[in-house]
Amino acid sequence: MTRRAPPGAAALADTQRVSPAWLGLAVVLVAARAWTLHLAELGSPAHPRYLPWLPLAVYQDLLLVFVLAGLTRVCLQAVARPGLRRAIRCFAWLVCLACAAYAVVAAEVYRFLHMPLTYPLLAMSDHLRGVRSSLVAATTSLRLMAVVAGPLFVIVFVVAVRRRAWPE
Repeated sequence: MTRRAPPGAAALADTQRVSPAWLGLAVVLVAARAWTLHLAELGSPAHPRYLPWLPLAVYQDLLLVFVLAGLTRVCLQAVARPGLRRAIRCFAWLVCLACAAYAVVAAEVYRFLHMPLTYPLLAMSDHLRGVRSSLVAATTSLRLMAVVAGPLFVIVFVVAVRRRAWPE
């Protein structure tokens, strides 16, 4: 059942339906990077201050969000069929939520292994086959809730922005 805009109110444009999700993803990525920098501070014997380096640490993440949002906008403008536009929006949402979950997983991997989640790390572990028992032992309900919290924050952020920016 789809919600219709009340009479006299304009329906949300496709970009208005997806843009808050990209903003929410940006917030999650910055928070995950700040958490990783904080963990690096705690893990170092000299306890250096890494948080001032946050802009340098997060620029690639924000560039990714900017490129994904721009690509979504270009795809939505290029397609006229409503069904295909809906599929593009759904795919954009899936990518957004997957990136939010990945950011939290990467931060949790850093917390557990004290090294970032990179492709060489995955290759060394035989694409996680070699560390399956360690992953099972390290998986706790708190860590699972943290992984779910990233995408959930994006959804809550979108609902809050829509209610604030486009009240019904």
